[in-house]
Amino acid sequence: MKATAQAPRPDTIEDWFLLVPHLLSEEGWQKLVQKPSSALLQSSSPWGDTLIKYVLHDVVVLHPPEDPAYLLVRPETRAWSCACEPDPANLEEIREVREILGPGACFEKYWTNWPWIRLCDSLFGILHSQHLCGNLCFGHTALPVTTIERVRRNLPEKGDCSLTWSDQSNPLVCTLLCRMHKTGNYTMHFVMGTLAPFQMPVWAADALRLVLDAFRSQAICYLNRPQLILERERDRTLYMVLNMTSFGSRPPMIPALGEETSVTGQPTNIEAGNELGLSTWVAYDPAMMGNDAFRLSEYLCLFFRRISVHVHTYQSLDGQELLPYQCVVPREEWYMARDRFKATFALQKTAYRRANGGSTPRLVEDGTPRFCREVVASCQNQAKHETDFCELVVHKTFLELPDDVGLGMGFQDRRRCRSVSPVR
Repeated sequence: MKATAQAPRPDTIEDWFLLVPHLLSEEGWQKLVQKPSSALLQSSSPWGDTLIKYVLHDVVVLHPPEDPAYLLVRPETRAWSCACEPDPANLEEIREVREILGPGACFEKYWTNWPWIRLCDSLFGILHSQHLCGNLCFGHTALPVTTIERVRRNLPEKGDCSLTWSDQSNPLVCTLLCRMHKTGNYTMHFVMGTLAPFQMPVWAADALRLVLDAFRSQAICYLNRPQLILERERDRTLYMVLNMTSFGSRPPMIPALGEETSVTGQPTNIEAGNELGLSTWVAYDPAMMGNDAFRLSEYLCLFFRRISVHVHTYQSLDGQELLPYQCVVPREEWYMARDRFKATFALQKTAYRRANGGSTPRLVEDGTPRFCREVVASCQNQAKHETDFCELVVHKTFLELPDDVGLGMGFQDRRRCRSVSPVR
């Protein structure tokens, strides 16, 4: 979150829920316009803006994804789709990706020409006529903008999907959250801020209803656009999850630089690496990447760097942090570097066997992502379930528990889970 003189502005959907706890509720909002299937509301924000919220119920999606959390595609995928449009004159939005911060998070230049934005520009420009047009967050003339756009899935509830925008040149933030109520039927919440509070005059009510209708029409068109099925397919294959398996308490090896040593041991020399100039290996230490815990993305980033291979590695996917033994790589980059990596990683296995013996670390492609938040929630639910059904038998001052009941998160489990924290 970026600090301002008043309060921090939200950068992520987690920030939004922290700063605006009533984001999705009816309480805490003043109704400006109410229709049977939509509403326009306003509220204050802790960072000084007035929040405007559009709520649309019963938005029909003709070809919904199997998992409702994947209703919205990543910004980098949408930018790719816009670039593939054969006739740019047909585009109502233009995106230019400047940097991919992670899967589902982009620093981009963004421009759109949607009719409802032009209505907002005209209407709210009149309502805010005492302010400079450049200060209006609805101002169509301010586009294009440089923004960070992020997609987030399964927050606050499983199946939810959201996008957040944070304008890097103006203090503008907004978010869109979609929640499915039945297959193909969604509720949308779109929240954005204005720099000045406004009092809606009576004459503006009918005009605001037109804005609501235009927003609903645009939302239905956007979620049923012809390119969306192709975009979702690209989204599905754009990145690959890698898993590291089959190693115990010893960290994997890394090609050594010069006389480099590791806190975990001395260099290991192997003749098999002479041809590639990779005869000396050391145990990987997270401190090599400025960290104190193992993360596969950092290990592979250093590994790729030392063998002169260009592959981006990420520890998160669509705003969710992966477990330490997983990471994400762009699929095309991985395929280009895979042969070189596999030949070098085979040397790592040789060095690992010489240094430690036993089984060697393996890297598995196309793994199923496992997220830290989901694992913690699962453990907490399991502990609660076990304690809820725990049968207590009192013998004087002792409590006897059934043998198959654990003691929850606060006690040492009898079974050690190697997959959650493979390397320390």
